[in-house]
Amino acid sequence: MNKRVVVITGATGALGNLAARAFAERGHSLALLDHNQEKLDSLVRDLNLPSERLYTSVMRSATWPRARSRNAATRWHCSITTRKNWTPSSAT
Repeated sequence: MNKRVVVITGATGALGNLAARAFAERGHSLALLDHNQEKLDSLVRDLNLPSERLYTSVMRSATWPRARSRNAATRWHCSITTRKNWTPSSAT
């Protein structure tokens, strides 16, 4: 299976949290973006991923998700593709 880098905005919300766990279980690297540092830190602890599979950023404005997504893409030398209509069964 081809491992991917998954960018999740709103990572500490109900769906973002579920998505982070589902993609992490499948071995993908994660870029987790959220506006709440404490909740983001808690999620990172719960996921217990090695640092080379994880990028986090606290969003300060509406323009941050795109900029931070580009930072994550640069880190892992990859491009960004948007995926809509996500469900846990489509996390491959």
